Amino acid sequence: MGNSFLLKAFYLLAFQAFLRIGELATRSANDNQVLQRSDVNFIVSDGVLSVVTITMKHLKNNIEQKPVTLHLSISSSTAFCPVKALFDYTAHFAHTSGPLFQFMSGEPVTHRFISQ
Repeated sequence: MGNSFLLKAFYLLAFQAFLRIGELATRSANDNQVLQRSDVNFIVSDGVLSVVTITMKHLKNNIEQKPVTLHLSISSSTAFCPVKALFDYTAHFAHTSGPLFQFMSGEPVTHRFISQ
């Protein structure tokens, strides 16, 4: 059940934000170029989840190498909402540091795992 939260959040976020697998999943154990948990912040207005901000520090075609912040609003279709899926994933996995996408064991999600 745990990996279903992870995979749903991973794929919905990648699709909605036009992100590459390499921006979300590591190629090696010491790869710190992927999106980190600290780069994701949820905005709650009047007790209701409304937006997630994602600060991308490492983008393939970012020539200036300046961070880019994405703002994704919650969708009325909760089944396919990347904000809700990401919120559920972070609540379920509850890690506070390291790569955003990690298994329950704390190991980062790899490019190979996603490709398979």
